[in-house]
Amino acid sequence: MNAFMDAFSFGTGIISGCNTWRDFVQWAYPSNSEESKQLPEALWKLQTTLPLMQAMIDRAEWSFHKEGVPKLLQELKGVSYDTEDLIEEFEYLKLKSQIKDGAESLDFSKNDILCSFNKVKILQQRADYLMGQMNALVPQNSTPHFDRSVRPETSSIPDSKIFGRHKEVKAVKGLLGVPLGVHSGLKRNRGQTLTAVSSEHKACLSDSENKIVPVMAIVGIGGVGKTTLAQQIFSDQHVKAHFDQELWICVSDEFDTKRLTTELLLSSGERMPSDNLDYLQTKLAKVVQSKRFLLVLDDIWDDALQGNGKEWQRFCAPLMSGLEGSMILVTTRSSQVAKAV
Repeated sequence: MNAFMDAFSFGTGIISGCNTWRDFVQWAYPSNSEESKQLPEALWKLQTTLPLMQAMIDRAEWSFHKEGVPKLLQELKGVSYDTEDLIEEFEYLKLKSQIKDGAESLDFSKNDILCSFNKVKILQQRADYLMGQMNALVPQNSTPHFDRSVRPETSSIPDSKIFGRHKEVKAVKGLLGVPLGVHSGLKRNRGQTLTAVSSEHKACLSDSENKIVPVMAIVGIGGVGKTTLAQQIFSDQHVKAHFDQELWICVSDEFDTKRLTTELLLSSGERMPSDNLDYLQTKLAKVVQSKRFLLVLDDIWDDALQGNGKEWQRFCAPLMSGLEGSMILVTTRSSQVAKAV
């Protein structure tokens, strides 16, 4: 499984249609047992339930303060993770079947088939039950409302340790353009560009030439560790050595350009005699001018896309004066937000 994860970045790996699952099961489990006949449809049903679980988890996060929701939410996240793991195992076997191209099937016993079928069936039953219970506590037409008493503001200071994410940390540092290997300890003077940059970063530099600050997104459901990973990156010594300035903002569900610009200026140590937006943005443009900066926007929600993305563009406008190689790192639960920014 480690070899599989090295080769592929795991999403949900949706296979379209029950027939595809049926072809795979017939290859992997050449049996006429009742379980082997029911397994493809059970797999397809569980796989199509997974995005519904993730959507329910996102919706329930807004009602975390309601009695009964925290316990159900924890249980539903567990089922979601187990479902992802199980689907990943089947995806790995399916990939193996494609490599073999219909050659000799895997040697599975009837007990293997029964075990796989039972796992799928149990996860489906748990998912259906938990989502039914959650629907009763969190109506679909409820208006999302952010409550800072149950969703506290985050900071750049890590409040927990990361275990088993070294590969991800290294990958993110590479995508941010942080030099790795023999040049990783190299210091530079402000305004100078290091030659040891990754190929990914070179692609980002072409965007900067077009006055676009490259954006990288860490996406996942609540509690998966997005903020913790961002904190680890932010506090990394190689990252600090690479960027002239690091800025952190907890955005949450209030993507207001004036508020965020004000917070950026305050975090950079600037004083503001006026709260006029033009003054604030002009001031911010001067603050980041001729600096290679890293800006982390933690916990962005869908309201960042209001006005067809106009609010996002307005917020980013003064950041265009930054030095080539500046980056924005966002964490979000919404793949839609990640694609848009």
